[in-house]
Amino acid sequence: LKLKGNQKATFEGIATGTDYMVTEEGQTGYTQKTAENATGKIGETGSVAAFVNSRDTGILSVAKTNIGGNAGDEFTFVVKVDGKPYAEKAYALYEKDATGAYQKASGTYETDASGRLTLKGNQKAVFEGIVSGTPYEVTEEKQAGYTQTKAEGTKGTIQKETESAAGFENTRDTKGLSITKANEGGNADDEFTFTVKVGGELYAGKTYDLYQKDANGDYQKVSGTYATDAEGKLKLKGNQKATFEGIATG
Repeated sequence: LKLKGNQKATFEGIATGTDYMVTEEGQTGYTQKTAENATGKIGETGSVAAFVNSRDTGILSVAKTNIGGNAGDEFTFVVKVDGKPYAEKAYALYEKDATGAYQKASGTYETDASGRLTLKGNQKAVFEGIVSGTPYEVTEEKQAGYTQTKAEGTKGTIQKETESAAGFENTRDTKGLSITKANEGGNADDEFTFTVKVGGELYAGKTYDLYQKDANGDYQKVSGTYATDAEGKLKLKGNQKATFEGIATG
């Protein structure tokens, strides 16, 4: 016979003292938690064989790594489970501590009506209780100024008592800044002072490459180590160029 949850089958007219046995066949996606009075003898007031099964579930996590960007930058993800947006679903938020271990953050979090959530670098969202065998997919929306350099475990199937981990890594887009100096009619050894600010802040203590024009007018790299001072200042002579690399675009 077959039963659904919260159903009961009752057999009448069985002689008291008669041996009985009831077994439940395995059901994919379920684990039998209890089987009470599955065997015994029919009692004076009858006997009840009761079975409790729990649905097998797993975990889905979404983790974010931000390389070279602002720690406060947020990235948006869309979570789909069973082909549909995982809308308004609660999740736990974790953040990496100084040792690189995840620690649970206080507060209540859930996806929006479109299955979206936002994470900063070194954060992770964890969804529990997703039915095993259910397909999932996580996508990251494009973030201006960043290039996605890694995306692992972005789609798959939820496994019983297992964490399915979707991990994303983004690297801040960077470019160089060059400062050139031309000196017309002056002494070739005269030095000129420049103050450099990036993002509204003095670009202090930042290394740069120094270049000098040769007889053909082409820049050649000068050996040595160069950096701005504590006030973001540097000095150049005519036909010299200072180049800073790795400055975030925008």
